[in-house]
Amino acid sequence: MRMEIIDVSTENWEYLTPIACVNCIYWEEPELSQSKSLSQETLMELKKQWMEKNQPFCRSYIKVALVEGQTAGYMFYAPPTCLPLKKHRYALPLPSKNSLFLGCLYVVEKGMRKRGIGKRLLEALMEFAQQEKFEWVETYAREDSEENPSGPAEFYIDAGFEIAELSEASGMRFARLRKKV
Repeated sequence: MRMEIIDVSTENWEYLTPIACVNCIYWEEPELSQSKSLSQETLMELKKQWMEKNQPFCRSYIKVALVEGQTAGYMFYAPPTCLPLKKHRYALPLPSKNSLFLGCLYVVEKGMRKRGIGKRLLEALMEFAQQEKFEWVETYAREDSEENPSGPAEFYIDAGFEIAELSEASGMRFARLRKKV
């Protein structure tokens, strides 16, 4: 399986269009992300605007995994200071200021999961965090389900992350996980 990890910007946006993540603004614009009235085009435009506004602070916020030239995985990350985080919706503490926050790590096709795509994306993120001198990489993940934007907590624990905090709400168990860079 030939795999390549690339940075996505507004210049090579077409790598996002085959996946639903292109319309997700959950972390970039949490207030607007709940709106049912916004078109897909508007959501994409809001994501692009957010990227352009924050580009000076970090050279990339999205990486995709290409398998045989097709988008197979997606990862969104940013310094917490670039995100309008006020509180975590399941009562977990916000990411540390000296961390790089991983908001989403998603392998598009269920049949492609457990084939190393997520691991390669996470390795690329750790390299980026080291180059940019972040102290930690942090994320939120569900303990009881892999149907979560950042994937299952077990995936991160296997990759050397530690559980920093736990929370249970609405019958779901969430963890804030972190790994020293």
